[in-house]
Amino acid sequence: MSGYARTLIADLGPLRAVLLLLGLLSAVFTPLAGGDDINYQGLGLLKTVFGPVFAPMIFVVLVMDSVMTRATSTEAGDERRQAAGRIVRINLLVMALIAVSWIPFILAIRN
Repeated sequence: MSGYARTLIADLGPLRAVLLLLGLLSAVFTPLAGGDDINYQGLGLLKTVFGPVFAPMIFVVLVMDSVMTRATSTEAGDERRQAAGRIVRINLLVMALIAVSWIPFILAIRN
């Protein structure tokens, strides 16, 4: 593993890494959430109920994480400020993926 990847993983920390993973999973499994049938049993519950419920929550937590990361880095040193910038950019990327992937689902609900 390269030095940049190790530094990035160390900067993220375990909780933020899990949050980003949940955000990516939310974006990847979006096509499974569509459809007219809502299934309340088994794996269908994850796809048709939990996905649409948790995606906005994950999105909001990513927004809050970005704001708090930026706020706490204002008085930090240069190295910590650079790490915070990387974290915020990664959060913004995952937020963009979530938003773009859920647009068809949201439009289908509106119609």
